[in-house]
Amino acid sequence: MNEDMQTESNALVKARIEALQKVPSRLISRGLEDITIFTLDEIVRRLVDSNPNDAEGYCYRGLAYHLNGEFEHALSDYNQALRLNPGYTDAYYHRGIIYHIKKEYNSAITDFDQVLRLNPSYTGAYFGRGLAHCKKDNYDFAIIDFSHAIRLDPDSAPFYHYRGLAYNLKGELEKSIADSNTAIRLDREYAPAYGARATAYRGQGKYDLAINDLSEALRIDPNSAPAFLNLGITLNSRGHSSLSQGNYDSAIADFKRAISVNPNNATSYLGLGFANALKRNIIEARVALKRAIELGSPEARELLDKLPQDEPELTVRTPTSTQPPSGGCFIVTATYGSPLASEVQIFRDYRDQKLVKTATGRKLIGIYNAIGPLFAEIISHSNKLRSISRFILGFLVKRINTK
Repeated sequence: MNEDMQTESNALVKARIEALQKVPSRLISRGLEDITIFTLDEIVRRLVDSNPNDAEGYCYRGLAYHLNGEFEHALSDYNQALRLNPGYTDAYYHRGIIYHIKKEYNSAITDFDQVLRLNPSYTGAYFGRGLAHCKKDNYDFAIIDFSHAIRLDPDSAPFYHYRGLAYNLKGELEKSIADSNTAIRLDREYAPAYGARATAYRGQGKYDLAINDLSEALRIDPNSAPAFLNLGITLNSRGHSSLSQGNYDSAIADFKRAISVNPNNATSYLGLGFANALKRNIIEARVALKRAIELGSPEARELLDKLPQDEPELTVRTPTSTQPPSGGCFIVTATYGSPLASEVQIFRDYRDQKLVKTATGRKLIGIYNAIGPLFAEIISHSNKLRSISRFILGFLVKRINTK
């Protein structure tokens, strides 16, 4: 969110550049009437030289330094402005923004507090303090501050957007979506709101809606790095969801698309390798896992070492009896660490009471018994693969419990 603060502060400074171009001539030198003939650098040089005891001159020059990204120089000028005029509200506000960019969040909050003591209706100070509270994980305080900003300026899409982000970080996804909806209604070309809503949709497992929003965000801003990152994460999440439902082809398609969005994401290649391994596409799995290893995935190395060197014929022994089969739940046991885990019993009961009674179910049991030991061995040595497996199996447990 530090980048968000800098983006918003840069927008603020740019909005004030007209004021900077119209600095009173008394702050530059006697007799100047048309300040717009000077470049920004010339203004910076002249602002204080002829008026070394004028707080306003230092604040204007601080704004110019801020716009140029010279934050230490800006901070020095704001400090001097406040030494000359301890009640200078704008100087506290802009210094608070600099502190936020420098990740000194407590100092930023202190300056925004002072602004609001001097002027309780200073909208930007509520917004800035809300962002600082978010960085400190004080989401309730952030939401209060963003709500104050909205009360003072109810037509600001960014204020709703950032309150929605705070709700998202609290896990209140419906409220987050509602604020994103309002931000989009106020400004349909405000790309960050689509990205924020996509994140909330992803948290709800509504991957198609999330991907639609991210596509819209990228239409508005084709170079948005956060939207590309979000899209890759969402595609990976949908891929794992497809795996949990046995839709290996859909999972493979999502992992491939995630790779096209971010070709250097090891997690996407790991997912692609895992999905191909489950389909017994050993060659394709090996290629994907080798790339994941190149990108630094130790889990991919463990999985690759367990794959057969050639693409074998899958020997499936389908139970012929409707009696409960012997044998454990290999993958579930490896995932949860104990044959006594409640999830193991749920799957065992479903196998013995449901699957074994149908021809299709008995075939699935045969396939599971053929590949289960291999993948149980792989999963047992990798925390990350166990985490992925828990996600998939947790979805299946919910499905079983609703039947």
